[in-house]
Amino acid sequence: MFPGVQVEKSRTVMVVDKLFRRLNPRSLSPFDLMQTWTKIAIKKELCQLLTEERYYILYKHPVHPHKDKLFDAERHDLQEFLLTRFDERKMEGIDLIVFSLNMNQIIVGNHDGELYSAI
Repeated sequence: MFPGVQVEKSRTVMVVDKLFRRLNPRSLSPFDLMQTWTKIAIKKELCQLLTEERYYILYKHPVHPHKDKLFDAERHDLQEFLLTRFDERKMEGIDLIVFSLNMNQIIVGNHDGELYSAI
């Protein structure tokens, strides 16, 4: 279902912890944090934003955190995946966070088909 290779659990815990510290260093509420993000026009902006060769994809299960998964994917595979799995008009998407390996670029997607640039 997801592009790339699934990252082992022990590494996933470390990477995700670092991601959330980077994503929300001021410990804002989820609502306040989302207000700082910029909405992405999927078809127009996505390919321009993804400039690194590899990215992590963090799948956030809507109910069970123990079912969250982290993948390491190539840019081309990631772009294709996002363009086919996210459709804002149909309100179709997946709760996930895409981020560069150095965490200088973070994109958040939701189940309503929206993508946001968080950094």
